[in-house]
Amino acid sequence: MSGEEKPRRPSAEVEREARRLGWFPGCVITWREFLEQYSLDTLKMVGTLRLGGSIYGLVQTKDGLVHRVTAGNHIGQAEGKITEISPSKISVVEIVPDSLGGYMERPAALALNE
Repeated sequence: MSGEEKPRRPSAEVEREARRLGWFPGCVITWREFLEQYSLDTLKMVGTLRLGGSIYGLVQTKDGLVHRVTAGNHIGQAEGKITEISPSKISVVEIVPDSLGGYMERPAALALNE
């Protein structure tokens, strides 16, 4: 673990709903990934990279640094989880509050701007 990762413990309500949605299986404490400190709308997909049969997305932060991500990584400030990477977009599912006081999954994406 790098020194920049911060432990987090979801609230009981978030943990219950996350388990219902299939997130955080068996985890009580999770660790924030670096790109979770950024709002999704401040991140930019700048390409993909194929290494050893795996595809990675390349995401640029507002300070110009480029980070390599893969399916399963977390991104953005709304518990976003990368579900798929294609040459043209990075698909994400976020967990956001709904109008009934619970939580719901919301699809989002970072598209490659050519």
